[in-house]
Amino acid sequence: MASSSSVVKCNSCNIVINETLAFIQNKLDVMDEESLVRICVSSFPEDEIEAAKTLLFESVPGTKRKVKRKNTGKSQRDLYDVITLFKETDPEKHPIFVARDLQKLPPINFDHVDPTKLLKDLLLIQRDVRSIMENYVTAEQLIEVKNDIDNLREASMINNFDRNVNRKRGGGFSNSFTLDSGPMGLPHLLDERNLSPQPRESPTATGRARVSFRAHAECAPGISVPLVVKQSCVGAGNEISEVVIEGAPTTQLSPSPAPPILTYRAISPSMEAVTLFSNISAKPAASIHAPRLTQAAPRDKSFSSVLGEEGEWKKEDYSEDWKLIQRKRLKNRFVTVAGKAETNPSEKFRAADISIPLFINNVDKSTSEKDIYEYILKKTQLEVNLQRINARAPKHYNAYKVFVPRSKMSIFLEDSFWPEGISYRRFIEFKKDLNNG
Repeated sequence: MASSSSVVKCNSCNIVINETLAFIQNKLDVMDEESLVRICVSSFPEDEIEAAKTLLFESVPGTKRKVKRKNTGKSQRDLYDVITLFKETDPEKHPIFVARDLQKLPPINFDHVDPTKLLKDLLLIQRDVRSIMENYVTAEQLIEVKNDIDNLREASMINNFDRNVNRKRGGGFSNSFTLDSGPMGLPHLLDERNLSPQPRESPTATGRARVSFRAHAECAPGISVPLVVKQSCVGAGNEISEVVIEGAPTTQLSPSPAPPILTYRAISPSMEAVTLFSNISAKPAASIHAPRLTQAAPRDKSFSSVLGEEGEWKKEDYSEDWKLIQRKRLKNRFVTVAGKAETNPSEKFRAADISIPLFINNVDKSTSEKDIYEYILKKTQLEVNLQRINARAPKHYNAYKVFVPRSKMSIFLEDSFWPEGISYRRFIEFKKDLNNG
C-alpha cells in the first residue's frame, strides 16, 4: 500500500487498517460533513489525511479521478473528497477499515458539533410529530370507516319509497313508522305505473274507482257533506272514461237533496286525470233540477287509436340517389354599386372627383414640368398637378408625382398612354419611421 500504516490482514475479507478512514466510515452516517471535517482536521495530522485519501482511491475501483489539493485548506478539501467518494460509490465495494491505535480516534463532544443544526433537526422532528398527530387517524377509526363504506355498498342506492311524503308536516320524523304527514292532497307527480296504455285485446277490463270525502271548513252543523266519486273505466275504442257525480249539500230541513250533476269526459288512455270536481254550498236547495250530462272535448289521440284508424304504419320510401348539398354562402352586405345616371353640367348634386397620385419614373432631365403638363392636357384634355420627387442620391433621371382624377384612372394606367421608356404605377405612401423622428 501507499502508506506504512495500512496493513491488509485478510485478502478475502478485504480488511484495511487505517484510523482516519475507519473513523470517517463509521461516523459518516451519524454526523454532518462540516462537523466531521472539523474533528478530523483537529485530530489527525496533514500527512495522515493525505495518505488516507490516497489509500481510499487506490482501494475503491472506479473511474473517479483523484485530485491533488494545494495551498491553504488542503486538508479540508482532501477530507471532502474522501467523504464524497464514500457517498457516491457502492458500499459493497468499500474495504472494511479498522483502527489499530484506538487512542488516535478523537472523542466527539459539543466542541465539534454544531448545536444550531441540532436545534433545527429537533424542530423538524417536532413538526413532523405534530403533523402526524393532527392528520393521521388511529387503527380503530380506520376500521370504522371501512365498515361504513362496506355497509354503504350493500345498501340500496335509491330510496324513493317516501318521495310523496310531506316532510314539512312531520312525515319524515323517525318516530313516524308509516311516514304519515296528514292530509296532503294528490301528489303533483304522476305514477309511472298508470301511464301504460291498455291492450286492445281486453276492451272489457275492469276499471279503477276512487272515492274521497272532503268536508268544507265553514259548513255548519246539520249540513251534509257531498260525496264525490271518481271512477275511471275502460270503454269501447280503448278510451278511459271519467265519471264524476257531484251532489249539492242540503240541510236536514230540506225536503229533497239537490240532484246530482253527472259529468262525462273522455280522456286519453295514456294519462289518468287527477282533478276532482265538487259542488259544495251552504245554501239549501230550493228547487229540483234535472240531471245534466256534459261531454268534454276529446284530447290528443293515442298511438293505439291512430293505428286503429289508419291501419298499419306507413313506411317512408328513401331514395338512394346522391344529392348535392352546398353550404349557403353569406352575402356581402358592404358591396357598393356606382350610379350611371347622366346629369347636366349645371347640376349641383354630383359625385366628388378625388385625385389619385401616380408615380412616373425614368423621365429625362431635360424634360420640364410644363412639358409633361402639356402632354397630358393634349392627350386627355385634363389639367393635372405635378410634384417633383427629390431623390436622396443623385440619379440620371427624374421622378414625378402626378395627381389625376379617380374617374379617369383607367386611361392613365394604360401602357399606350405614356411615352416609350417611361415607367408608371400607383403611388405608394410609405409610413414615416417614428423612431427616427
